[in-house]
Amino acid sequence: MLCCMAHVRRYFLESEKNDPERVAYALNVFAKLYDIEREIKDKPSQERKKARQELSKPIWTHFGEWLEENAGMLNEKSTIHKAFAYAMKRYKRLSVYMENGDLNIDNNPIEGSIRGNALGRKNFMFFGSYDGAQRSAMLDSFMATCKMLGINPIVWMVDVLKKINKQPAGQIQELLPHRWKKMQEIEPVL
Repeated sequence: MLCCMAHVRRYFLESEKNDPERVAYALNVFAKLYDIEREIKDKPSQERKKARQELSKPIWTHFGEWLEENAGMLNEKSTIHKAFAYAMKRYKRLSVYMENGDLNIDNNPIEGSIRGNALGRKNFMFFGSYDGAQRSAMLDSFMATCKMLGINPIVWMVDVLKKINKQPAGQIQELLPHRWKKMQEIEPVL
């Protein structure tokens, strides 16, 4: 499972007044990781993975060692301790993106794509059933994924609805937006 680097960074940022030196160090680490991501964002997946392995992973490994060395020196009730605890608990899951060139360092693009849902959350409380809420969440995820991939969600949905009854159950994942898009590059929808 992948965790979001932006959330960890936010915990450190919130503890800046509590421990400016340690926070400055942590924020510098995050800045380096994000600088690497900016440099490689338009490169192919394999190149991103390679750059992350060569550039990001050593920075992250050193940061993990620094967390371990400093954690015992912190007041357990302080905000900096909370930031350390949050980062240390998720340390391995925060580095998952370094093993895969297709993953993002954080989930900011996804959060941005579902912002409308978050703003309308109170309106969505009354779906009528738990199943209805789950179906809505699933559709929202599909629409956000289409948007993120530059797919017209209506075109995707119409095509999937035409094919879904004929699709073998073991191959249903081929209709997911990211796989559907690859298929369209081979044989476009008419």
